[in-house]
Amino acid sequence: MTDCIRFVPEDHRSPAACQKEPEAVFQALRRHFPHEVSWDSSSEGASLRVTLPEGVSARELSEWARREKVIFSLDTEAKGQAHEHGVEGARDAMYLYWAHLEQAEVEEGIKRLGKLIVRYMDRADGFGRSSHCFIGP
Repeated sequence: MTDCIRFVPEDHRSPAACQKEPEAVFQALRRHFPHEVSWDSSSEGASLRVTLPEGVSARELSEWARREKVIFSLDTEAKGQAHEHGVEGARDAMYLYWAHLEQAEVEEGIKRLGKLIVRYMDRADGFGRSSHCFIGP
């Protein structure tokens, strides 16, 4: 798959696409994302807020992802708001919108992002090597 996978809001969503069951997305996240990543499985609709491990920059990860032909939306306010309220260890987050994507595109995009997150963690201080991370089959 060489096309860019865009986990961003799209205007051309069909009503049928909006009814997609998010369980396939959650399964892909469990298969491909390291266990330090979390998400809200109670999210409704076709978007999901994904919280990255402490120390992983969503903005920098976004730049890496663009080179791998994956685009996602940044949660630009969450970390700053947490720091304003005195929350220690605030973490960056991203949004994944999938209603307009085919299931194979969702799977491939999440797989690419999972590999990038692990690569980022391998290079970042404080994470060590990725022995505490997993990537599914």
